[in-house]
Amino acid sequence: MRAWLNARGIKRELPLIAIAPFASYGKAREWPAARFAALINWIAKRYRGRCILLSAKMDRRRCELLAKEAGPNAIAAAGETSIGELIALLSLCDGFVGNDTGVTLLAGVVGLPTVGIFGSTNPAGIGPVWAKDTPNLPSGGLQSMSGTHLSI
Repeated sequence: MRAWLNARGIKRELPLIAIAPFASYGKAREWPAARFAALINWIAKRYRGRCILLSAKMDRRRCELLAKEAGPNAIAAAGETSIGELIALLSLCDGFVGNDTGVTLLAGVVGLPTVGIFGSTNPAGIGPVWAKDTPNLPSGGLQSMSGTHLSI
């Protein structure tokens, strides 16, 4: 996966954040794409970081549109990896932000500092096993929390 990153011009001396912006069961489980774009821009400005947008192949076009909206610090990679490659890629990242998806669960399993965003579902019942707290935040805010879920 290091060659995969190099082929996309991603330098590992800068922070690399994986983002899973889309969910299988529709918009009720998704934080708005415009907010992900704002988050990507904030990561780029604040930390000079790059973001990899991960999702299923069927979300490829949506990831491309989000990457275009967010600018040059976002790379659409939906459907480009096998499960094994996805796990390897996550292990090379510095952090993760994602909706209620399997990728969010995998990020926690590999030990990646993870922010899981749960909209219509209760993370206490289906969230990753590493979660110790489940704070409920107003839908207008996203705080940086490692290994914690946010219900929005």
